[in-house]
Amino acid sequence: MSRNRGATNDRKGLQIIDAFRWIRPVELGAFLWPRSRLRRKNAEALVRKWEARHWIIRRQLPDGAGSAILLSERGAAEIQSRTGKDWGDHHVDELTGESVWEPPKTWKHGLLQVSLLAWLRRRGYRVIPERILRGRGAQEDRVPDAIVMMFDHVWWCEVEHARKGGKKLRDMVQTLMSVAITGDMSVCDGVTATGAMLAFVADERDERGHRLNHASRVVNAIRKKARRDIPILLAIMRVDANGAVEDVITGIYTVKSDTAQRVLGSIDWARDGDGVWHGPWRNGIEFSYTRTTEVGNRWYWRTTLSESKDHRRAEREVASGTAKTAAEAKRAAYEAAVNNLTLRELGED
Repeated sequence: MSRNRGATNDRKGLQIIDAFRWIRPVELGAFLWPRSRLRRKNAEALVRKWEARHWIIRRQLPDGAGSAILLSERGAAEIQSRTGKDWGDHHVDELTGESVWEPPKTWKHGLLQVSLLAWLRRRGYRVIPERILRGRGAQEDRVPDAIVMMFDHVWWCEVEHARKGGKKLRDMVQTLMSVAITGDMSVCDGVTATGAMLAFVADERDERGHRLNHASRVVNAIRKKARRDIPILLAIMRVDANGAVEDVITGIYTVKSDTAQRVLGSIDWARDGDGVWHGPWRNGIEFSYTRTTEVGNRWYWRTTLSESKDHRRAEREVASGTAKTAAEAKRAAYEAAVNNLTLRELGED
């Protein structure tokens, strides 16, 4: 390895540690050499060099999870940052009288995050961890666990691990919905999320041995709260005995709104002589749909609003389009009303 390349790897590697505050060699290798089979071996060699230069601090994680690498004061000075020496706590062992180090209680969630992002990086995704986003000025109460990018997609990523309920769950659900609906959520300078992503561990259990199903909890909360269907990128993680990510299955999942289903089920649909189905909703809003062969045997749908102008009723088209099935046409017509009409026009102000 040339001297220049070695210096570049040194600086980049130290910056990666700083980006997460701590990292294991295996994940460090994934970020530095994502396509190399020697990534872990190379990372271990780099860490040994840094230890010899006193640039890092190595801490042993519990449960055989390996070692955490943190910046020492010398290492932090190399990249004009801050040391990670204060991460965790020391206490005196009652039996031996020796000082014993323990990581923060959140270390397993941190391991889940960094190992997920390392896995994604190896598959060609670009990632920005939470610590970097905060450093760029992201709002204290509205920061994702990470930003995940591929081509022109920018996902707001939430990684579920610990039991979460109440206000924290509601806030997370509302944020994921807002990002998915608007496709335009500013995170910090130069970063705008265009989609929502939820990562969770398949068949995880809490400290009491209870099975946790984060996907169903979050998805069910979205289903109950949303007024329209919500597209979200799900990342189902499989972890090893230490809680680090081994594999991930990803895919876009559409969360079906309970409200949409309830509204469409309550409408009294009627078919006219031309074969068009009409469904009056409320406040002058009407949905209609019919089969059409003009665009490949699809279903044409239309949403209209009847308004009073100059003491007369005037019909205004809100939106129209086509769908593959009658059910999809009805749902599209409903969503067009929710997405395009004001609260006053919807009769909800």
